[in-house]
Amino acid sequence: MDIDGHLFLVDTVAKMHRYLRVSGWFHHEESRLTGIDLKDIDALSADIRTGFDHGGVLPDLGPGKGFSVEILLREDEFPEAGKLVFRTSLDAELTIRLTDLISDRRGRSEGSQTFRHFRDRVTMTPGCRLLDVGGRDRSEVGDRKEFPGARVTVVDVLPGPRVDVVGDAHEMSGLFPADHFDFVHSRSVFEHLLMPWKVALEINKVLKPGGLVFISTHQTIGLHDQPWDFLRFSRDAWPGFFNPATGFEIIAAYEEAPQFIIPWLWSEGKRFAEASVGFEASGVLARKTGVSTLDWPVKTADIIETAYPDVPDGNRS
Repeated sequence: MDIDGHLFLVDTVAKMHRYLRVSGWFHHEESRLTGIDLKDIDALSADIRTGFDHGGVLPDLGPGKGFSVEILLREDEFPEAGKLVFRTSLDAELTIRLTDLISDRRGRSEGSQTFRHFRDRVTMTPGCRLLDVGGRDRSEVGDRKEFPGARVTVVDVLPGPRVDVVGDAHEMSGLFPADHFDFVHSRSVFEHLLMPWKVALEINKVLKPGGLVFISTHQTIGLHDQPWDFLRFSRDAWPGFFNPATGFEIIAAYEEAPQFIIPWLWSEGKRFAEASVGFEASGVLARKTGVSTLDWPVKTADIIETAYPDVPDGNRS
């Protein structure tokens, strides 16, 4: 974020119960950060530090750019209207909403850039066919709006708002013609697939040669929609699913939205756990390069007897 030559970037705006932590770095060519005040934040106490070295700053910006704000909130609610007032050695005061700092950081993420590339390709192909895997709209705000020029087909294991075809993603080639779709999109679904390697093969069957697939799922996130919450994916996992043998080449893969990983019960062996990191999101953009000869002739019902739970939207990530 750049405000009149004052540069900001946050690493964290993280809340845990009544504890709120904001940290990042600040830079200005002619001044330094001397203090931070809270505004519209109901705090019992705050510990504010500025001027320490920050490892994420470009070396040519110099040392001493880091800041951190640790707040004990009066109530266990995120301060949506909360702001930080940054004060500089030249008596400048810059007031910034916490939500704007969050939006700025999210907009810089690799995942956002990868999705925009995918969406732009869809936009440049008016009238294209796009398959949304698992796109059941339980919150009345589905992903169709992201692709206004495309003919979107939503397939989901359960019926629901805007679902066009009810069926198992593991059996998509029995639901759609071969080489039928120009694009395939799936968000927060792959963790709920018992055999995602088979789904990758099914995508290959229904996607046109040269077609693109964009998958976004999770690497670190709490269990949800049980008992159909099966897997987590790192950036390094994607070549196991999208590779020459399955008929794809990977254009980009990413991890984003860092997560603290803190045990509920402290132990000596986990004393440095707060310094570890997971990622809420992991994703891949891949292109179909050819037909795969691989097969996985196993059905979901051959392995498990449970059904996907039809739970409220608030219980789904």
